[in-house]
Amino acid sequence: MNSYSEIFNEIVDIVHSDYAGYEEKQDWDEPEYYREEIKKLEGQQELTPQKFTEIVDDYLISFQDRHMYFNFEGSDNVKTITRGFRTRRYKDVLYVIETFEENRFPKGSKIVAIDDRTINQVIASNPSSLRGASAEREDWSHIINKSSFVTIENENGEHIKFGLKDYEPVSKKKEHTLEVINEGTLVITLPSFADVDSTLDFVKNQDAKIKKCTNLIICVVQNRSTEF
Repeated sequence: MNSYSEIFNEIVDIVHSDYAGYEEKQDWDEPEYYREEIKKLEGQQELTPQKFTEIVDDYLISFQDRHMYFNFEGSDNVKTITRGFRTRRYKDVLYVIETFEENRFPKGSKIVAIDDRTINQVIASNPSSLRGASAEREDWSHIINKSSFVTIENENGEHIKFGLKDYEPVSKKKEHTLEVINEGTLVITLPSFADVDSTLDFVKNQDAKIKKCTNLIICVVQNRSTEF
């Protein structure tokens, strides 16, 4: 088996040679920094498949491409972890927009700090980790997965700290929905385009309602199968 350093060098070579976006992003990455980190951990015999995967993920984030990620095939020692919730930023607050495995705070909770740093401070120190040019496109999962706790402001303005937990992701069934806002306005939410036939069937089944409405809003903000 190749050493971790050799595998990382192969990854860098593939990115620099075969990645279609590299020409315009060739000054964005710093592979030498990650090489040194890998060599140090190898020398200390502290580099595990899990840690190596995390280092490679950190490196790939430099390219700000949601479609590029690393999968360590053949290793049973690498686990995908989640904090059990999703967020979206509005100004200087992170709002919990979905909860899955995490049940200690509800959807709509206001996260005002991460590891005792304000949201603006986190953005200033980790701009490339968000992989988004606007608040709506930011992905906070990488930062939250590497953090220890969040501070949530409740309805009384009190600040409560929650230690972040690791969860194994539970398979989530993504269903298309139609919501009536008022007499002339409908909202169709399409969380995934992975099953094209299912999407087409859903739209066909809602055809009569769609034709009658005046305003149709199609929501794909949670759709991770597209950059639409």
